Amino acid sequence: MDIDDIRKQLDRVIDTSSLSDDEVLSIYQVDQKQRQIHFENRLKKALRVGDGKKRKLQKKLIRL
Repeated sequence: MDIDDIRKQLDRVIDTSSLSDDEVLSIYQVDQKQRQIHFENRLKKALRVGDGKKRKLQKKLIRL
């Protein structure tokens, strides 16, 4: 992905015309890092929920 593609993507949210290429790249990298963190946190939460449901099912099976 080149700098023009990054500018087009960021222009949806902010005006990048007054920013230098380095500033645009920096904003893009921070945004990508935040998206990665958000994805990882949701994945961790989904895995935790899954473990809890597994334990509940195991308890129900033991009772039967």
